[in-house]
Amino acid sequence: MSDWSRFVEEFTGRLESTGWRGLVVINTEKRSEAIGILSNLSGGNCVLATEAKYRGLGYCAREISPAGFERVLGGEFKAAIISLGGLIRPNIVAGLAETVTKGGFLAIVAPPMEQWSPSPLHGRGLYAKYLLSSIRRARTHLWVDAVSGSIVSENFNVGRPGEPESRTWPGELEGVPRALVPLARTIDQAKALEGLARFIRGRARSFMVKGDRGRGKSFTVGLAVSLAIYWGSIGRAVIVGPTPYSVSSLMKGS
Repeated sequence: MSDWSRFVEEFTGRLESTGWRGLVVINTEKRSEAIGILSNLSGGNCVLATEAKYRGLGYCAREISPAGFERVLGGEFKAAIISLGGLIRPNIVAGLAETVTKGGFLAIVAPPMEQWSPSPLHGRGLYAKYLLSSIRRARTHLWVDAVSGSIVSENFNVGRPGEPESRTWPGELEGVPRALVPLARTIDQAKALEGLARFIRGRARSFMVKGDRGRGKSFTVGLAVSLAIYWGSIGRAVIVGPTPYSVSSLMKGS
């Protein structure tokens, strides 16, 4: 294992132990090596967006072209790896970041610092300046120069770890069959299910569930759909998503 990779291993280990998601940036002459190390740290549960020459080597569970990132939206991975020699579009960064699960990381593998040009060709370089400054401001990030084996920038400002969420179930939830309550995986999901049960029995016909990434929104909606069908409030539920995988969490709850 390369010396710089120990920094990454320690950083990703801290993410996993605290449950936070983080950003890893690696400037290297050996992009294939870096991808392999990141893949191992994720146990292969990763999505890789890169040029054709780096795909098909079995690094990650999903390997896509940069233009095809929409195909994995809604999926969940321990790591999302972007490895591009040039332009890194903002939408691919934002989109793949949303596929990273609790305790995982988004990684950018790029050429050495003096060669890295993530801006559009013939651009003024303003996007590159914005991207690099944004990396330094990220709340949880590790930026490594693998050529020199040194850390360019690092931050792990997550505050004090929160208390583990209680799984002590309330005796009952208003309007929710007792047998359904333990299927919710957290207290927050159980409380959301209680609110959805009131909605189903009410007159409203539209609702929105909000929450941080990885809190179980889709799974809870799946439970609510099952409850609505059980009560006869709806006849058939139509689930829409870019791919079948993107609605898998909802289907697990239904």
